Amino acid sequence: EIVFLKGNIKEIGFAVNDLIEGDWKAFNINGTLRATGKYKYGRQDGYAKFNDENGNLRAEGNFINGEQKGKWIYYEENGDIEDTENL
Repeated sequence: EIVFLKGNIKEIGFAVNDLIEGDWKAFNINGTLRATGKYKYGRQDGYAKFNDENGNLRAEGNFINGEQKGKWIYYEENGDIEDTENL
């Protein structure tokens, strides 16, 4: 667990040999969820979601070995799909 100076949680996850491993959550300074995902050997690996400072979903997709792969969906603030891409 890593916290901001103001006391709000910044990140929650596990580390093995100083590398992030497994489920991971990151929060904005106001406490809203910024991102969720999975890590393997310190690199993002698996499905991830990214939110704005208000907690609105802004992007989702997969990582493989730290790189965006497959279909990614990007959302407007109101939740409508803004764009998609295959990486």
